[in-house]
Amino acid sequence: MRDAILSGRISCEGNLIDPEVADREWEENTSGRAANGNGKHGKARAPGTPGGGSGPAVTLNSVKTQHEQMRLELARIRLELERGNALDAEKVKSAQFELSRRLRDAIFRVAGQLAAPLAAEGSAGACRKMMLAAFSEALDGVRQ
Repeated sequence: MRDAILSGRISCEGNLIDPEVADREWEENTSGRAANGNGKHGKARAPGTPGGGSGPAVTLNSVKTQHEQMRLELARIRLELERGNALDAEKVKSAQFELSRRLRDAIFRVAGQLAAPLAAEGSAGACRKMMLAAFSEALDGVRQ
């Protein structure tokens, strides 16, 4: 904005800028420069940016409105976190990773514990019963 004031694209009275006048002057004095390729660095501007050609015009008021909406959304998120109605995504990912690791370790322990007893067992029914008991015990340990 300072560059726009210094280059005369936006006028100000003292230290004050009239947003409506600034929006109008910005549109009038910036659009032609970008369309002619005479932008500050000779580069075309992105659509939706001041002087960027196609797309909605960006005004000072629209940027301020968007900024305030983002601040409001951030305040809502913080409030929900404080109330306990929302969870921190990183904490959830960390907890899920830890639980998955504990589950994996418990399953691998069962394999080691049952290898010899299952090899000695002759009946499929007895093997199944031993496996169910071992997995149930391992999963109970993961929940704690």
